[in-house]
This record gives sequence, structure tokens and C-alpha cells, in this order.
Amino acid sequence: MAATPKSRARVEREPSTPDAESQRLRAASLRAADAVSRLVEFWGFSRHLGRAYVLLYLSEEPLSTGELAELMGSSSSACSSVLTELMGWHAVRKVWRAGERRTYWEADASPWRVVRGVLGRREGPLLVEALANLGEAEALLRGMRRGRRHARFMRRRLAGLRLVTKTAQGVVSALAEGRPAAPATTTELDRPSSAVER
Repeated sequence: MAATPKSRARVEREPSTPDAESQRLRAASLRAADAVSRLVEFWGFSRHLGRAYVLLYLSEEPLSTGELAELMGSSSSACSSVLTELMGWHAVRKVWRAGERRTYWEADASPWRVVRGVLGRREGPLLVEALANLGEAEALLRGMRRGRRHARFMRRRLAGLRLVTKTAQGVVSALAEGRPAAPATTTELDRPSSAVER
């Protein structure tokens, strides 16, 4: 049976032992890690990257590879691969402790900086490539004699695609560089493709 608000409140007021509080801290970290890992997976990355980053981000102290692997429920070798990939995205960094041979890890304290880095290094080049390909598609339609009506229709539609892609490129570029994003107005983007270019 689901707990009522009153019963939950009683649980909150009950004295907590150090072990119980430690378990709640761990449960909260894992819940947050699961939430972010689903977003990261939707974004096209392995969900293990999201889990590892959040667990490090929520840890007051740097964690060793073995400690993080234990939290994630994975092997040390698998965790090491995840950390190497995260380091490639500048999301985590190595930390050394005096007198210890083990390598410790800590997360970049700014999740937004991590997201900006991914946008600039992944989405940015992809949008540049898309714009180039759309331009080539438009060039193929120039100078057509037969099928000119269809070509004009396609050019208008391609102009609409180019406008959306160019707007996305501007937004991504601004976000990646930490500048305010100033996309075209929603009204302009919502116009039918046939009205974009005549």
C-alpha cells in the first residue's frame, strides 16, 4: 500500500542512524543518476556516461575507479572505459592524492559547460555539414528547363529547411560559446515553406 503524506512525514521525523542516512544519500545519488542517464541515452550517448558523471558530480570527494564501479554496479574495466570517454568530452578529470597510487576522478562542477562542449563539438559540425548539403541540393535545381515548376516548388521547400538549419546553427553556436541565443522569430520559422522564398 502506498504511503500517505502523513506516514511519509512521520518517516521524515524519525531519528536516522548514520547507516540509514548513508543509504538515503546513496539512494538519492542513484535516483538522480538514473534520471540523467535516460536523458543522455536519448541524446545518443551510452546511459553509463550519464550515470558515471552524476555519481561523481554528487560526490563530495573524488572517487577511485573501483569506488565508482561499485556504485554503478559494473566492473572496474567497464567503468574505466566510461571514464576515458567522459574525459574525452571534458566532463571528468583525474585527481591524484599524495601517497596513493590509485587514480581518483572528479566531475566538472558545471553540467552546463559539459553540455555546451558537446554542442560545439558534435552538433555544431553536423549542422555545418547539413547546410552545405542543402546548398548543394539547391544548386542542382538551378538552370532546369523541364520540370521548372517542380524545381521552383523544391527550391522553396529547401529554403525552408535551410532557414531552420541556419537558425539551429546560430543557436547551437551561441550556446556553445556562452553567448545569448537570438534565433529568428517564431513567426518567421512557422511560416509555410511556400512563403519563405518566391
